[in-house]
Amino acid sequence: MITKITFKVLSNHEERTQTIPIEHPEFKEIPACKFLGVDIPKVSIESQVIDYLDEIDKSQLMIDNDWDFIIDYYPPKKRKTRSDEIEEFLQFSEPYLQLFPSIRRAFSAVVYEAKDTLFGRGKSNDTKFKETLDLISMCNKTAQGTLNMIINMNKKYLE
Repeated sequence: MITKITFKVLSNHEERTQTIPIEHPEFKEIPACKFLGVDIPKVSIESQVIDYLDEIDKSQLMIDNDWDFIIDYYPPKKRKTRSDEIEEFLQFSEPYLQLFPSIRRAFSAVVYEAKDTLFGRGKSNDTKFKETLDLISMCNKTAQGTLNMIINMNKKYLE
C-alpha cells in the first residue's frame, strides 16, 4: 500500500518541503471504541503510517531523495473544495438563520453573489458570517436611502 507523506527536510543547506509516496504494510482504519469507560478515537491510516515511519530506519529514504536531515513529516493537508467550504458555512449559519428567519432570503442572495469574496480565501466561518451580515446591512441602507429619495421627490407632487 502507498500513502503520500510530506517531509520537511534539509537538503544542500536549504530547508525544503517535499511530498513523496511511502510504501508501507496494509493498514486499515481502526474505528472508535469505548475502553473501560474512556472513548478512544478512531485511528486513521495516515496516523498508522506516521507511527510506522517513526519506527523504521529512514537512511535509505534520505539517500534516495538527497536529504541531509529530516526535520518533520506529516500527511499532506487536504484542501477543501469550494462546495465543501460553502456547505460547512451554511451548516455553521443555520442556527442563526433559524433564530432570524426574516434574513434567510437576503442571506442566501448575498452568499451566492459574494461567493468569490467569501470562499477560498482562508477566512473563518465567523469572519464570513460577519462579512455577510455587513453586506446585508449595506444593501438595506442602500434600499432605505433609495426609498427615502423617491418619497422626497414625490412629496412635492402629493402636496
